[in-house]
Amino acid sequence: MVSLVIVIFIFSTLIAVTTVLLGFNLLNLKSIKRLLKRKNKIIDPPWKAYPGQKPHCSSWRMVDGKDYIDAWFKYIDGLNEDKFEKYFNKYNIPKEWKGKLKQYWKL
Repeated sequence: MVSLVIVIFIFSTLIAVTTVLLGFNLLNLKSIKRLLKRKNKIIDPPWKAYPGQKPHCSSWRMVDGKDYIDAWFKYIDGLNEDKFEKYFNKYNIPKEWKGKLKQYWKL
């Protein structure tokens, strides 16, 4: 009987934790989608939004970081050539980020 109670407790805890984690992810994703839908809204580059995070950091492949970097890439891909150049002139690209970004765009 005690072991059944322990199993139920563990199972319900896992469900609660999963719900919280997914909820935070969905809330963040919704806010990023709203950010993308706003016209003329500039999305700061990741080195400004998350100054302590290097481009090779694993947080860019996890919930909040992944959502942000995905939204940022989508934003940058949507810029025309003139706005693209102005954007990267405005935000000086740190050396460690420049190498990473050259994989995707001609800088």
